[in-house]
Order: sequence, then C-alpha cells, then structure tokens
Amino acid sequence: MEQTKELESLLAAFHLTWDNFPGMARLIDERHTLLAVNAKAKEFGFEEGLCCAQVGNPEIHRNCKKGKVTLQGKAIVDRVVVDKVRGWVPVDGYPGIVVHFTVGIPELE
Repeated sequence: MEQTKELESLLAAFHLTWDNFPGMARLIDERHTLLAVNAKAKEFGFEEGLCCAQVGNPEIHRNCKKGKVTLQGKAIVDRVVVDKVRGWVPVDGYPGIVVHFTVGIPELE
C-alpha cells in the first residue's frame, strides 16, 4: 500500500487506538506486511515493513486467522494457550487489512 493521505490517516488512527493497549497490536495488510505496530509489539521484535510470520517462532503463526477474517469480514478471537487471547479485526473500508492483537490474561485478584 503506497503512502497516501488515506494511509497516513489509517496509521494515525491505529496509533491513537492501540499505542497504549497492554498487549501487542499489529496492523497487517493483504500480503501479511506489518503496516504499524504498537510499543508492546516492538518489544517482541515486530517492526513496520516486516512480514508478520517472520517474527518469532514459526509455530506461533501456524493457526493464523487473518485469511479467514479477510474472507468473512468478521472479527475472530481465540485462545490457544491458557494465559493469552488473540484476535483479528478487519478494518472497515480497507479490504485485506486487519488489526491483530495478543493480550495476556492476568491472574484473578
């Protein structure tokens, strides 16, 4: 996706919404390229311009739901480990672009 005012607006909206999220959040395009990442995702090695599946252990990307979300146009949330929830949310008006988040589940107080 080329750098346009529309893309700049999308990136600004992503950062406004997700920069203070307590888990990782990534804005991913149709080619699985990271368009934007929040601070928590940067801590784990995610950087703009990388293919999301190239970061970390390839096994963690095995059951990626991005394609399903893109086809269905509906968000999906799953929990493949006890202490984390992950989700994929389509971005209205931007076909093929999703926000992918992962957040830890804290212990009950």
